Amino acid sequence: MSKEMNAREFMKTMEGLINSPNQKLIGDMRGGYVYAADTDKPELMYAATEISKANRRATEAENRLDAFKYAVNDVFGTAELHRKMALEIKKVIFNNPVTIVFWADGTKTVVKAKNEDFDPEKGLAMAIAKKALGNKGSYFNKIKRWTNDYNEES
Repeated sequence: MSKEMNAREFMKTMEGLINSPNQKLIGDMRGGYVYAADTDKPELMYAATEISKANRRATEAENRLDAFKYAVNDVFGTAELHRKMALEIKKVIFNNPVTIVFWADGTKTVVKAKNEDFDPEKGLAMAIAKKALGNKGSYFNKIKRWTNDYNEES
């Protein structure tokens, strides 16, 4: 049909469809096929076809939204799990001058006191810092970068 229906015309047409004893719809509107037996009322066929299209679009939109929700929950859930596991300590061994930390994610971190007295608290703190900064040997350079200004002022 070439003419677009406004909401009022659409509702009037649908009322006529429902209340007409001669009108018969055959088919599944969600599946996309309809048949209006009363051929002298093409607006009924148009209305039924538009409902069918709208139902398909709504179903597609719901499916996309569900997939998006699943993806977002999966990403944030995985990130949260990783964040929790990344700094979850399983076991700590203090063996002067070395501190060894075993993490819940199966990795371990080793730090060693050099040119200073062994302090288990500092060893554990440095192991946590090293793990948080990527568990690489360059972690102390990152700490020194931010503490040098303070040390120079003192």
